[in-house]
Amino acid sequence: SSGINAEYGHTQCTRTGTYSTHYTHLWTVTGYKYRQCSYCGRFYKNVNEHISSVHLKLRPYRCFYCEKTFTQSTHRLSHMRGVHRHVHSKEERHKQSANYN
Repeated sequence: SSGINAEYGHTQCTRTGTYSTHYTHLWTVTGYKYRQCSYCGRFYKNVNEHISSVHLKLRPYRCFYCEKTFTQSTHRLSHMRGVHRHVHSKEERHKQSANYN
């Protein structure tokens, strides 16, 4: 056996169980605390980010060069690198972020 469990999706053990015990177990194994979404019942490391982007459809990160908006700052950065070919230093992005968010 490879040690991979289809329900738990990791190689540390071969435990089986319900959906909610899976996340309790992962918390024990990985140290990450998963919280349950009050809208859909699924579990996430960052449930607030999940709720705001998936259920509330918030897109607080606006491109510095066009009107396109994003749910995550990393998605905005990928857009700017790919579409606008602008790659700034971390300090410059932080300064611009303070002005545009």
